Amino acid sequence: MKLRVKDAAELLQVSEKTIYRWIAQEKLPMHQISGQYRFNRAELLEWATTQCIPISPKMMEEPEDAFIPSFVSPTIKAHLNLLSKLSLGLRSPTFAEVVARIGLREDIFRQAGLLDAQFVAKSMLKEERAS
Repeated sequence: MKLRVKDAAELLQVSEKTIYRWIAQEKLPMHQISGQYRFNRAELLEWATTQCIPISPKMMEEPEDAFIPSFVSPTIKAHLNLLSKLSLGLRSPTFAEVVARIGLREDIFRQAGLLDAQFVAKSMLKEERAS
């Protein structure tokens, strides 16, 4: 989806004026379509991550116009599963701090695995207590 300046400002938690300043400084990945600035959500997320800029939790939500075909390879399913866990994890201040601080893919995946293990352990504890 091509986001507008207003959308980019909301997702990056800055003013529209800041977005225009970053565009003028050629810092922000953008596309110009019919004289209007447009942004790709994935490019904005990658840019914000490399620049250590905090993002809105809305950035990790599934866009309304997203299309995922019914026949998806196991690899893609695994990545989508990981992304959903990362989205959940980013709502946790501790995990979000780790992502912002570390930024290395392998470390983020390791941290996501730890978060997943903690989630499974808590779920198992709840099931044991219920029985």
